[in-house]
Amino acid sequence: MMKLEENKKPAQKHPWLAIRHGYGEQKYTFYNVSEKRCYERSIPELQNKIIRRYAHEWLVLEHDDSNDCYLWNPVSNDRIQLPLIPEYCRVTSCLLSAPPHDPECLVLFLIEEEINDDMDDNSDDDTLDENADDDDRDSENSDDHKDVNKLPALLFCKPGYDHEFHKQDLQSISGDNVSVKQWTVFKKKFYLLTFETNILLRLDPDNDLGTITATRMTNQPPDVRTNFELVWSQSYLIPSSCDDNDMLLYVRKDFNGKLDALLPYDF
Repeated sequence: MMKLEENKKPAQKHPWLAIRHGYGEQKYTFYNVSEKRCYERSIPELQNKIIRRYAHEWLVLEHDDSNDCYLWNPVSNDRIQLPLIPEYCRVTSCLLSAPPHDPECLVLFLIEEEINDDMDDNSDDDTLDENADDDDRDSENSDDHKDVNKLPALLFCKPGYDHEFHKQDLQSISGDNVSVKQWTVFKKKFYLLTFETNILLRLDPDNDLGTITATRMTNQPPDVRTNFELVWSQSYLIPSSCDDNDMLLYVRKDFNGKLDALLPYDF
């Protein structure tokens, strides 16, 4: 269980920021926004783990060296095992819609699935002449790496209920060859900003059917100015809440750190 001080600290209004660092990335520095203070700790439960996402007190943890992932509550020390990530998949991002006691809780992974186009052709490699030159083998291995395609797909499940992930490729969801620019959770729903077109989509997973549908929330990109500098810009989707006025914000920052645009989505 994580303890930042000998005495338990009272609940904070703002979330803590966690930065993974150190030799083998085995240490975490926690920044307390309320106190403007850092705490550096080595936490056994977080060793060799990546914090992929959180919802309230629950963290989504993925093991560095295996396909193991689970939810962990550092306050209660409760743990909910998730299905194993399939082989030949690399997790690039994750979303958690709500804590596991919430009926709307779903975990969604964005993955790259490595597919080798020559996998079938290479099935006869075992019959290669044992006396083949090492240079020839190195050349073949180099060619194999060139033929590997990384296909974006989504994995999702209901924590504590599903024994396997449902999987669906992005192209079948949107109908286009869409890549993810940014995504987030807003009011327990998943939202995605497309990379090529800057169109906002809502992703609606159906855990019973094991499928995901996409709904366009906007028909055009955010109305912001464009200029040469914005070639080096970064966009964000940020949920915001102020005086019960919940908003999903589109934020764009240019290459020199200047805030270029901050626009609310109206839907």
